[in-house]
Amino acid sequence: MLLDTFRQKIRMFADNPDDCIIKSGTILVQAHDELLEGKIELRDGNVFVIENGNVTQAERWLAKRVGKLPLLAHRILSYIPEEVNYVSPSGRILDDIKYDPLESEKQCRTVDDSIYEFLSRPLAGETSVLYLTSDAGEGKTTIINQLARKQAERYTKNETEWLLLPVQLGGKPFMRLDDVIIGGLVNRLRFPYLYYDSIMELAKLGYIVFALDGFEEMFIETPTGEAISALGNLLQKLDSSGRIVVAARKAYFEFKSMKTQSQLFDSFPSCDVSFSKISIDRWRKEQFCDYGLRRGVTDCDHLYEDIRAKLGQDNHPLISRAVLVKRLFTIIESDNEENDVIRNLGLSNEDYFKEFIDVIIDREVGEKWIDRTGDLAKPLLSKSEHYALLSNIAEEMWISSTDSLSSSVFDMVTELYCESLNKPPVLARQIVERAKQHSLIIKSTTNRDEFQFDHEEFRLYFLGLKIVEYTANQSVHDLRRILRQTTLSDLILELSAKGIKRHNVVIEQCIKYLQNVSHAEAPISYVRENVSTLIMYMLDNYTGSNLHVANQMFHGDILRSKTLSNITFSNCVFQNTNTFNTTITCCLFKECNFAGFEIEHNSEFFNVEFDETIPTSITITESEQQIFDPKCIVDTLEQHGITVKNVKHEDVNTCHQDSDDMILLKRASRIFYRSTFINEDTFKLKLGTEANHFMEQIVPELIKRNIIEETQYRGGGKQKRYRVKIRMSEFENACMGSGGELDQFLSYFE
Repeated sequence: MLLDTFRQKIRMFADNPDDCIIKSGTILVQAHDELLEGKIELRDGNVFVIENGNVTQAERWLAKRVGKLPLLAHRILSYIPEEVNYVSPSGRILDDIKYDPLESEKQCRTVDDSIYEFLSRPLAGETSVLYLTSDAGEGKTTIINQLARKQAERYTKNETEWLLLPVQLGGKPFMRLDDVIIGGLVNRLRFPYLYYDSIMELAKLGYIVFALDGFEEMFIETPTGEAISALGNLLQKLDSSGRIVVAARKAYFEFKSMKTQSQLFDSFPSCDVSFSKISIDRWRKEQFCDYGLRRGVTDCDHLYEDIRAKLGQDNHPLISRAVLVKRLFTIIESDNEENDVIRNLGLSNEDYFKEFIDVIIDREVGEKWIDRTGDLAKPLLSKSEHYALLSNIAEEMWISSTDSLSSSVFDMVTELYCESLNKPPVLARQIVERAKQHSLIIKSTTNRDEFQFDHEEFRLYFLGLKIVEYTANQSVHDLRRILRQTTLSDLILELSAKGIKRHNVVIEQCIKYLQNVSHAEAPISYVRENVSTLIMYMLDNYTGSNLHVANQMFHGDILRSKTLSNITFSNCVFQNTNTFNTTITCCLFKECNFAGFEIEHNSEFFNVEFDETIPTSITITESEQQIFDPKCIVDTLEQHGITVKNVKHEDVNTCHQDSDDMILLKRASRIFYRSTFINEDTFKLKLGTEANHFMEQIVPELIKRNIIEETQYRGGGKQKRYRVKIRMSEFENACMGSGGELDQFLSYFE
């Protein structure tokens, strides 16, 4: 580190930058009411700080002495709870495109080791973004927390020089990212010694790696764009340095829609950024048995085979999802006979979550919540009353926008429920006392005087029961109170839809009621968005006829893995939707608006009509071909069994197929979504035999029109290096208006 650089960085840590004095070989700076004084020496152009006889490189002195990272490591170990009997899952890694230009996913034995190896690479003059992906509730948060703890332990033993800092976003799109980061440091870790600018300097130097947890709720579920700009601003702040981890259900470069990808790409046009991904696999027999042995169950192999035979499949969630395996072993530990537990499971594939919770609640009712004040022991609450109490607690958390309740509020909710049941005081006191000891309730991991559900999915499940209750009873005010808070996750609404169907309601009448609730709201509102998703899950596997759904707003990928039949959609808006494992039969889409429509190899359409409906674009995911021309869209839909009628577009007489050059250009453009700066060799490996034509004929034309530019190459040897100069949204618009011809595309930029 040069002296001028050191002088600039130390000011970021000072209470008052003007009070930072570097003069005559000495340094004097006040940071958080502590006066730091030392001598400065230059050795081979690098700055060293001498304090109390200890000679330290300037950047290390900043991190350890001024930034107090050793104390932060101890705070992480103190306030991030250790996961008892933790088992690291296996996964698959899609490495940095510079290390693996062919983009082939490789199996990794443990996700933890792969993440650590990736983050331990030397900084390479760019910001490395690692996506950690999986479905909801499959352990991303647990992995991040345990990695943070393990890295803090290494730091305290002087085995490493960087720390992993979890940042709990929790789907808060209206909070500034700097407030979330500093709030987490102060409130969660009790560490008030860093300002936002100073912690960013440590991140740029590689001493802190941010792990953004909960980003999928912000990026995928909210259409407002705050999360996109938040990540873009963070990458701009890092200025082509440092590393970050982003926990999400899907990496941004996996979206087939160029529009979706370009939103994020355009938020950091001047940064050198590369993107990689590690996907978490569900547990297999190896992880199940490993966890069982840690829990003290010796014959795990036999237990696994018994449960697998009972459930009828190898990848059933009960033996492949960590949260459910944990609860299963908890039940087995406290039960005398494993066979009784297995016999009582009786889980169907469709409603396994409810039936598994039934097993837990039955044990609470019959064994723990017992009134022994009278001559005859009897349950304090019935099974249905247990569900109602937990649902009230989940609703209070949701309305309060928190995942935990203080002890007093928790007691108040329980007392109010006891009053509603007219429970006598002697029973009410026992219920209030036992509520905090429920097997599904634990003490908060962040506040000792607060209580929360043992896992987020349990809280969401019981919140879904409230939605079921208010929908079945047609309690409009109460239902709106839940739906208008924010966007509900698909998990809640899917469970709610199943719960509504179990009430044996008339589906047609229920959907009509829900549409009336949504139509009373503004066209763009949380209520309408949530109701639309709930309706779609109720329509899945619908067996009736002539059902009409109108004026709904469906989020992206809403049609994925759905089976729809005999339904008419009119005046509905569909965001870019994927049709993986989707079957649609005898359905009419009239005057609907599709932002994008992705056709998968296993999607099926029988007697489906698009009346005055045409998607803005179609993506054939198998070939990654994206089609914008209206005539080609119509032809493609009809080739896949969808009849298009009464199209309003004027020019649908000819279908403009992309030329070979245009197909090649689109293939090459997608490489930039993995890394903002691309070396010539990467193009050659990705494009194969067509690389020479692209480099010799197309690249000069792109440079001439300032679409891309050549930049300084970093690394050994000699080759060219390129970056995109335009916004990717402009590139997309030019593709849409090109008619499939490269010359017409290039003329867009003249």
